[in-house]
This record gives sequence, C-alpha cells and structure tokens, in this order.
Amino acid sequence: MSNVKYYSPIRLTYGMLVVISSLLKKVISTFKFAKKSSTLPELGTDGFYVEPAIVSSDNFHDIATINNGFAKTQQLKSVVDGGFRDWTDQSSTHYLEPGSSEKQSLVNLLNKSKIISKLSAHHGFEFYCSKANIFKTEASKDWGSPSTNFHRDGHPPYTYKLMIYLTDVANGNGAFAIIPKSVQKLIIPTFGSYSYDRHFSEKDYAEFSLYGNAGTKILFNNNGLHAGGRTVTGDRVVVTYILKPRFSSSCDSSLETIDWSVGGREYSIF
Repeated sequence: MSNVKYYSPIRLTYGMLVVISSLLKKVISTFKFAKKSSTLPELGTDGFYVEPAIVSSDNFHDIATINNGFAKTQQLKSVVDGGFRDWTDQSSTHYLEPGSSEKQSLVNLLNKSKIISKLSAHHGFEFYCSKANIFKTEASKDWGSPSTNFHRDGHPPYTYKLMIYLTDVANGNGAFAIIPKSVQKLIIPTFGSYSYDRHFSEKDYAEFSLYGNAGTKILFNNNGLHAGGRTVTGDRVVVTYILKPRFSSSCDSSLETIDWSVGGREYSIF
C-alpha cells in the first residue's frame, strides 16, 4: 500500500473494506458479547479517559519486569529512519520484543487495570486486546519521529488505545498529549492526508500534555488529535494496547492471542 497514492481508488476500496469489517465485528459483538451499559463521560465527550497510578506492590513488580527487559539488547528493535533495525545506540527509540516473563507482566497490568471492562460497559459490548507495543524513548535533542507531532491514527470505528506509563512522566520526559473533543467519528483507513500531514504545536503540546507516575493509564480514541512524548530529559517507557470489539470467543486478551510483534499493521479486514 505504501507505493499507492493516498487518494487512489485502491486505498479507498481497501479502507472501506476495513471499515465494513470493523462495523460487522461490532454487530457480532453486540449480539454475542453484550454488556450492561455504564458510560465513561470523559471518553464520550473528550475522547479520552485517564486513571492515575495505583500504589501496588504487584504493579511495581510487573512494571519492573518490563523495564528490565530493555537491558536485554537482543530483545530490542531500534527505530532508524522510520524503520526497525537491530538495537543500536544511534537511535533514541527502542521497541521491546517481550519474552515470556515480560508478556505475563504485560497481561497482568492489562487485567488489573479493569480498563477493558470499563470500555466494554461504556459501549454495551465486550472489547479485547488485539496487539501490544512496548517502547522506550531516551533523551535526545531531536524531537523524534513524526508521531511526536499532532496526528490522527486513522483507525476504523470502535478502535481504542490504552497507554500505560511504565516510568514517571513529568515535564520534559515524554508526556502524551491529546486535544479534547478533537475526535473524528469516521475516518477511512489509509485514505486521505491525515496519515502524513502532521503538525507541531508547542502551545497545544504544553496545554494538553498528560503527566503521571508509572502505572498511569490513558484510554483514548486514537482518531483524536494526539502527539507522542517528546523526551528531552531522562527516559520514558510506555506500553500501548490496541482494543477492539470482541467478535469471537478466541479473542480473549491472553498471552497466547495478543500480537506482540514489533511494528506491523494495527488493523486489518479480518
């Protein structure tokens, strides 16, 4: 798809198939996995919901296990010129390919957060985690990848991200920012300029940055205008879980079924 023009009929056709697939999954989930409704007002109005870190020895153990994984450079992929390479100290962004212990800790954090249950109740049908990415950004004079500018991910309807800070995040070391009420209700994936037309706004970043201790949880509609953290002091480690309507009993958010691969498409027809 990368060599096809952004406004081409091929991209439009593919994007519409992704949207239709997503809506069908939502219908199936509504009938097979209905939940009693209990809305999250902030998610409905602003497009995101934040929960502060909870002091828990279990959480600290799981967070420490994940953070320690970044000491194993053989399990890391570094971002170089927009692509993934074997670990190099010439990059300030590194993705973790988790081993069994890190995967278990990541599943523990997800389950203990209760966020999937809250999102499911918000919509009245169940969600599940389809994919997870874990990455570290180190201090750099460079602003980093294009994701540090405000953008929309261009995902199909009923797709959310849950971001959990795995390090304390304060001013200067990688706060996530999202503009309230900026959600677009429908975007056709891969079609249009939203995927590459990204802008930098120092004012918006300063105003809408979300700070918090390790364990802070941010659930957001990723088609709202948001920007990744700019890390100029210290390090920042986060995990992002992709949450979608549950359309099959095999979609169970387990260690075996979550896609742990680095990079790759975050949505598909199937």
